[in-house]
Amino acid sequence: MKIQPRDKRALLRAALGEIKSDLAIKNVQLVNVITGEIYPASVYVYDGFISHVEYKEPGREEQFAKEVVDGQGKIPDSGSDRRP
Repeated sequence: MKIQPRDKRALLRAALGEIKSDLAIKNVQLVNVITGEIYPASVYVYDGFISHVEYKEPGREEQFAKEVVDGQGKIPDSGSDRRP
C-alpha cells in the first residue's frame, strides 16, 4: 500500500519553507545510518509527512512551524510500522 499526501504542492512548499509546517519537533538526535554519526536536529511535519529535517541551523522552529514540541534529545521514529 502506498500512502500519498493529499496536496503534493503544499507539502513541497512546506519543505521549501514557503508555508509553515504543521509541527516542528526540536531537540532530537538525527542518526546518519551510513556513517553512524549523530547530529542535533529539528524535524518538520506537514499533513502527516516529514517535510524537512534541519540539522545545520536548528533553532528557528517557530518561524517555520505552527506548533513546536521538544523531542527531549530522543531519536525520532516515523511510526510507519504503526500505520494501518
